[in-house]
Amino acid sequence: MFLSTAVFIHNAMFVPNLYRNENRDEMLAFITQHNFGILVSQNKEAVTIASHIPFYSRLVDNEIIVTAHVSKSNEQWQHLEACDEVLVIFQGPHTYISSSWYDHVNVPTWNYIAVHIYGKASILQHNETIDHLNELVSKHEASEQHPVSLDSMSIDYVEKEMKGLVAFEIKVSRTYSAFKLSQNRDSQNIDRIILELEKRQDENSLAIANALKKV
Repeated sequence: MFLSTAVFIHNAMFVPNLYRNENRDEMLAFITQHNFGILVSQNKEAVTIASHIPFYSRLVDNEIIVTAHVSKSNEQWQHLEACDEVLVIFQGPHTYISSSWYDHVNVPTWNYIAVHIYGKASILQHNETIDHLNELVSKHEASEQHPVSLDSMSIDYVEKEMKGLVAFEIKVSRTYSAFKLSQNRDSQNIDRIILELEKRQDENSLAIANALKKV
């Protein structure tokens, strides 16, 4: 089986030109929707540490800013500000593409959407942390029938919970975006891929099918 996947080369994600997406608005929309990312950094001993955490993203003065928080017991926060850059990986839908679906002989592959962002991290102060938590909770509670908010909790309770976490922001300096969606196939074969993906009925296959329709 032959798979086309992203790899790190010189501290970056390799993305063939055909699959590269440099539309910042689309990247921002993607990381806003798929906001459970992987924070990757190195400590002073050059040990790589990764944490799976939710992020909140926004534009500030035409610059992408993402905020997040980790448990205070997570050692990763202690070296974030010392890093020249940290990496956050946002993974979207992905699925196997069988070459049996084509009208010609070829190899199987994998379709996927992923965005890597790099930037400088800084620890948030108390009021900034409250703002971050409010934004993150409000984003995910918006669709709930009976949404909760920090305002619905006592100040003492919120302050107590905040003692167990550390929040930070990352000012994004560079991005790498891969939207690998069978762009190397003609419209007839893309239609065949969409048809087969929709037969599967699993979430990833359907999401990639919908993305293919947009392409």
